[in-house]
Amino acid sequence: MVDVKISCRTCGKKASMDNMKYDPENRKLLVCPECFNAKAAKLEKGSKVKQALQGMHGKKEARPVKPETKGEKMARDIGVKDITSEKVEYKCNNCKYSFSRAKGFLVDGCPYCGQNKIEKRKHVQHDWVKDIES
Repeated sequence: MVDVKISCRTCGKKASMDNMKYDPENRKLLVCPECFNAKAAKLEKGSKVKQALQGMHGKKEARPVKPETKGEKMARDIGVKDITSEKVEYKCNNCKYSFSRAKGFLVDGCPYCGQNKIEKRKHVQHDWVKDIES
């Protein structure tokens, strides 16, 4: 087998391909073992992960707020409190695909097969909160 020597991307020294390692700072570059060890030791001392873990010891971080979806934003803008209660369920008699759309949305065909053989499903939504309060 031929011993291929390549240049280190940090110091420029030639080293055997078998000994080269990926740069710990930039995983796309190959560096010699000496440069790898130096950079790894430097990262070990100032590791952001290690610092973050030490800084979190005893602290509790607030959970990030879930971003509002486009549908939720539109519902909030028009004054609808609960999007799910304002949907109508449909079923295609051609391909048996079931789907739901907003109450005011015009449905002219099946989104799956394109046929006009659509029927509204008879689904009664029950408000359990009102039952509990009474």
